Amino acid sequence: MLKMMEKQQLVKMVLSFVLPPALVILLFTGAISFYIVPSTEDALMQKKKDTVRAIVVSATSILEKHAQMESAGLVSLEKAQELALTEMRALRYGADNQEYVWITDQKPMMLMHPFYPEMEGTMLDKYADSRGDIFFNRSVAITRQNGEGYINYMWSKGRNVEEVVPKLSYVKLLKPWGWIVGSGIYLDDVQREIRAFTLQLLMISGLIGIVVLLLLLFVVHRGWKSETGRYLAEEELIRSRERYQALAHASDEMIILVIAGVVAGANRKACENLELKEGELIGRNFVDLIAGDSKQTTLLSMEAGGEATQIEVVFRGKSSDHRLMLSAEHATVHDRPAILYTGRSLRRPDQKETVPIIRYLLMQSGFGIVLLDSPQNGKIVFADQTAVSLLAGSGTQSLAGKSLNSLVREADWQRMLLQLTEDKRVDRVHITKKGRNTQKILAWATIVDEEMAAKGQVAMVILDDSLAETARQTVEDLLAAAISPERLLPGNNFLEKETLTSTEEQHFLQAATVVRVALKTGLHAEKATRIAARAIDNIFQAGVAQAVDTLGSPPCPFAFLVLGSIGRQEPTMNPDQDTAIIYKTGDGSDQREDYFRKFGVCVTAFAATAGLPPCDAGNSAENPDWCLSEAAWHRLFTTWINDSLPEDLLKVNIFFDLRTVAGDDAFARRLQQQIFKEVTARPIFLYYLAQSTLDFRLPSDLLGRLRAEGPGANSINIKGTMLHFVNFIRIYALQRGIAETNTIDRLKALAAGEYLPHDILQDTLNAWKFLLQIRFNNQIEAQEKNFSHQNIILLDELDSWNTTMLKMAAGHVSNLQRRLSKDFVQRI
Repeated sequence: MLKMMEKQQLVKMVLSFVLPPALVILLFTGAISFYIVPSTEDALMQKKKDTVRAIVVSATSILEKHAQMESAGLVSLEKAQELALTEMRALRYGADNQEYVWITDQKPMMLMHPFYPEMEGTMLDKYADSRGDIFFNRSVAITRQNGEGYINYMWSKGRNVEEVVPKLSYVKLLKPWGWIVGSGIYLDDVQREIRAFTLQLLMISGLIGIVVLLLLLFVVHRGWKSETGRYLAEEELIRSRERYQALAHASDEMIILVIAGVVAGANRKACENLELKEGELIGRNFVDLIAGDSKQTTLLSMEAGGEATQIEVVFRGKSSDHRLMLSAEHATVHDRPAILYTGRSLRRPDQKETVPIIRYLLMQSGFGIVLLDSPQNGKIVFADQTAVSLLAGSGTQSLAGKSLNSLVREADWQRMLLQLTEDKRVDRVHITKKGRNTQKILAWATIVDEEMAAKGQVAMVILDDSLAETARQTVEDLLAAAISPERLLPGNNFLEKETLTSTEEQHFLQAATVVRVALKTGLHAEKATRIAARAIDNIFQAGVAQAVDTLGSPPCPFAFLVLGSIGRQEPTMNPDQDTAIIYKTGDGSDQREDYFRKFGVCVTAFAATAGLPPCDAGNSAENPDWCLSEAAWHRLFTTWINDSLPEDLLKVNIFFDLRTVAGDDAFARRLQQQIFKEVTARPIFLYYLAQSTLDFRLPSDLLGRLRAEGPGANSINIKGTMLHFVNFIRIYALQRGIAETNTIDRLKALAAGEYLPHDILQDTLNAWKFLLQIRFNNQIEAQEKNFSHQNIILLDELDSWNTTMLKMAAGHVSNLQRRLSKDFVQRI
């Protein structure tokens, strides 16, 4: 019989397991051979063509500058052309600098060829390649008709006149002088690259095919063993039931089987705990075995389909009650739904009645204590009576089995979940209870790591918000001692500072309060950022004045610069310091460097006492790297622009948005002009800058849906999306020499100069203002509840209008990326 079943199963498994993967492999191979490889070849060839075109266009741009100098009368025609030809003769690119640019006129006559100078001055109207093609005449015809284009011909490779290979060149007409500028690529090199890539692709595909085949064999093998094992297991099932009953009776845990609320079976441990014989237990209502009110929450929840959550239950014995940790598992017995209860005694050998150590210590605080089974589920394992009253009201007896999410505001729970997932703890946050009485509750929480408690649970301490000031040290000391001894909770972040250390700090905190209130009453975030920026400027100006009083008058003129979001006048509700110092270049004999380094430390320390912490990355004036002379700053920016390394491009996000808050603004203006000059001279820098911006991961998918980013919650980090807008607008401002640093001011300047289409600018402005507003509103809500992740937007909490607007703003990112690609990437 088994052999017959094996043949039937073999045919079934071949159809089920082998055929679908085989079809997938076949389709994959066809896609590689007939679509991916040809498409890749076309893409590589197009990339090579685009590259040589970009080289010729760049070379022609350089020649046009010499023509403009001649037309302006700055140099003679002969001198301008001599300089132009000399510069082009030195131009090299490609592997080993073997690629070059050549120039003819429209006769055609060779004017410049860096590899074959003997051809210069030679007429080319009858010059033919090895195939007899007079291709220089074709270059003249193409440029006269279209101004530029591609030509194919045969040409010697490098200086080796014996090796003649196909070549593709791009030619462009320099109209002022009637010159034809050209450069080309050897097609055999391109074919060699294509073959190498194709071979690599086929090798990878082959490896993938082998892995898929091995996985297929593994699945078939496992499926075969599973199917044959199933038949054997059915025969073993009857014998295993008898062994299971024996094991159940030998177990140290209490096991009770309940069908339709009635006990259908019980092991030896259950009989001992309940002081009843098995015959006395079977047939009794399970609810009657439980003491107190816990039956109303525990059993009814489980019988209604609740999860197998551990809950404390008191069982009523004949002589005494027994406290057990009970869990439930749903099962089917003879096609009837059943519940298998498993209980573990909480009695200690030296103590008749006790609770786990974690709960025992927490209960000494007198505040509300809650234990959750895990951050993900949020099911309440235990809640003392104080916590029950705070969360559900005095009339409720127990919260065991309920979800914390059902008792507090959804957004508050999602933010708690986010912080527990990332930080493993939540310190002093405000949560709001659901219901008519929206009472604010103060909460601490941590994921339990102690050996004597169940790992992975979440321990919470909650109390009425009115008790906050008196509760701080008690709660935090208790959590530090009882919950996570390895991670001491900081005690200085609970209350605001009791005294204000300076008038500037008072002004700053007052300004922050005014901004919060004004935003709630309708002030637009654009104005709020400028208000906050003015308050921050006042702090730095006061800090500069104090530094002068402490160190004496500066030895030379200087400027104190703010950078990044403060430089753009777009600070958030919790900004840090991005600052720098630039001072007049000296002769090397004075003590300017030492003075201004001390100066930067003084101003940074002053601003920190007023509520502006130094930048975590060290981008503040106390860092000697950002306290430099004017000449040093100019050299540094020139290096960043010319090298265009990834770490240099990161500096752009901070240091290119500079603004003077104290000192001589002429330093900043000259530095900006130097930046614009360097960018104009090296347009490839904007290509690299645009390319790094295009690597940004879109916040929406192909269907326009918002893409969740936050762990443990349906959320996105709005800061990343906003930085993409900032980077996009900054690139065009650098290209056009716009000195404004504020994002909206830059947009207005781009619109005034008609540098971008009106619809792109208007959509960008609308999206930016919306993102600015929703970010400020979210930060205010998070600050008021003391949540640290203030840039996280909870998507489930947004109304339909804000969701639609956020989708539109996120979707606009792809429009900006396409524009960047068109203007800066595809042209290179």
